Amino acid sequence: MYEQELGALLGAAQARNHRATVICDPALFNSVSWALESYSHGYYACLKSPQRNPPSNSSVVSFSSYGRVLGETVDYVVYEAIGFYDPNALAALADTVRGGGALFLVVDKAKPPVYHQFDLSESISVLIPRFIRKIESSDLYAAVESCEIRVSAAFKVVSTRTIGVFKSFDQREAYDAVLRWFTAGGDVFALLSRRGRGKSALLGMVLRELCLSGKVEGEVYVTSHHPTHVTTLLKHLAPASGFNAPIEWGKVVKLGGASVVFESPKRVPSSSIVFVDEASTLPFGVLVNLITKATRVVLSTTNYGYEGSGKSFQTRLLNWITSSGRSLEVKELFEPVRYSAGDPLEEALMDTFLFFAHTPRSGAMGTDISDLSKPCNIMRLGATNMAQMDESKVAEVYSVLTEAHYRNEPRDLSLILENLKSTTFVYTLGSEVVGVATCVREGPISHGMVEAVLRGASFPGNLITERLVARSLSAEFAQLVGQRVVRIAVKPPYQGRGHGSNLLKGLETNFKDECDWIGASFSADYRTVVFWFKNGYIFPAVSWSSNRHTQHPSVLCVKPLSDRAKRAMRSSVDTLRAHISSQLHRASADARVYAVIVKSMSDGERQMKLSVGLINFAEWSLPVELIIPDLAQNLFSLAHKFTLPEVESMIRLIQWRSSASDSLRVKAALKRILHGPT
Repeated sequence: MYEQELGALLGAAQARNHRATVICDPALFNSVSWALESYSHGYYACLKSPQRNPPSNSSVVSFSSYGRVLGETVDYVVYEAIGFYDPNALAALADTVRGGGALFLVVDKAKPPVYHQFDLSESISVLIPRFIRKIESSDLYAAVESCEIRVSAAFKVVSTRTIGVFKSFDQREAYDAVLRWFTAGGDVFALLSRRGRGKSALLGMVLRELCLSGKVEGEVYVTSHHPTHVTTLLKHLAPASGFNAPIEWGKVVKLGGASVVFESPKRVPSSSIVFVDEASTLPFGVLVNLITKATRVVLSTTNYGYEGSGKSFQTRLLNWITSSGRSLEVKELFEPVRYSAGDPLEEALMDTFLFFAHTPRSGAMGTDISDLSKPCNIMRLGATNMAQMDESKVAEVYSVLTEAHYRNEPRDLSLILENLKSTTFVYTLGSEVVGVATCVREGPISHGMVEAVLRGASFPGNLITERLVARSLSAEFAQLVGQRVVRIAVKPPYQGRGHGSNLLKGLETNFKDECDWIGASFSADYRTVVFWFKNGYIFPAVSWSSNRHTQHPSVLCVKPLSDRAKRAMRSSVDTLRAHISSQLHRASADARVYAVIVKSMSDGERQMKLSVGLINFAEWSLPVELIIPDLAQNLFSLAHKFTLPEVESMIRLIQWRSSASDSLRVKAALKRILHGPT
């Protein structure tokens, strides 16, 4: 079916070294999938299991496992978007297609898919229709619909530039730059680019040259988030090995006098030379640890893309490297090598998912900002409003998030545009967008869901409600309606000037008559915890495990707005405090963070009388280890009267991680309670 038309399309893609896109009605896919049989290998992507027949030369990839194919290159991808889709998986898998290959998007245009993690009844489809419009305005696509096919298959000469084994001048220049850096004895080299620029291949070629030339001897380590991420590097490190099997950590390749060890980040020893591929997929803390303990490090990362690194990866990590005293050299690749420049699929993905969204350059950037005279305004927008907004304005709003947050991904954009439970607040100074906050409505949840949550189940979309129900063992929170702040960001030049607090207050004012509480869940970074604490939020829950991207536990913060929310919190506060107390000995968060959490939940209602042990410690020379049980038992009552540094010292004593200064600080605080300030 449609042999001539699809043959012309795929022929044009091959001639141009670009990727063709086929938008195919699900009912017709099995009739046109013959076109993929001429390729060697591809991926068939679906939510869980295929609803159509995958080609015999394809590997099935579920949306949730897309991260395992980062860095791979295939001839084609079939993306089954029937009813549901995952924006991260679409962006990631489409980018694995080589020049001359094809993306088949299997979709019913009359019933476009929604992101499968959203409530189906409160979702709209925006990004897939937008992507289709951009593809259908290109010159290399086919639309296979009922009884017809529309094709645009322009043949044109696209120049490709290769220099020997290198597929671009960029790649050759970067190769020389890394070798010069290594010879000169530099500390850290960062290789940045968009996807498909040949970074992983380049690392393999550089490492091969260093080994064979004798510039490195002994062990050299290669690491990434997952073993599959270094497959391309390995193929270029040892091209004659005919490597095809899946790689596992612990693999060793011997070249010259060196042993190249492929190992997980946690097992890379100190004082090593380390090559880190797909660096932005690793948690910030893991990267900091690797760079700190290694003698020399080469980082390769995608600076814009579905990994979510964006500009903040460059500003946060690279700034940290220079501030730590390590020398840093940066090289960015621009020329694509997986396909030729001007690829229409790449352009459609970039435009749809706003990978290159940027904030307009203002006179304030890099100069002394005078924002006091500018009128501020807060605009409230629902998902439908955002979806109808001009794309350039959406990009301006979204760019604030990409600048301020370490990780942003297509799912974040989907939340803003496609989840009808979401509300976005845009904070402007004059005409400039300075801050953005995105919230999602939570609750109430049904009795059946409460029973399931109390048995350990979880449902998308009610993160704070579920955790408060599970931690308090009470259904009171289930009846409440809340707003969870998913993202709040202020452009870096305007941070530290109170704009974030102003945005949060505006958000609270907007919601005060519509919900019972406002809250957030985030990684327990000290600065972030303090921001919410200073704005009057309490922290009723801390996770037992750490976030893989930040290496910190997650925390919940809440501000009860309604009387019934305040009553629910009061009736459950002892249970919630008990959970926090039980976690202190794990020390999964910094003592400073726990101090803020405990202070926010402190008990000022009960009359507290100091025990004999605490009095004797304050007044006499009772050893500190004898009063630790009393401190733990009275933690929240004492925290009400202690300052934050004093609470921090008390927590370190309870954790048995204290110093002499902590003991003295707590002794002075207890004396103040007994005798008043001196």
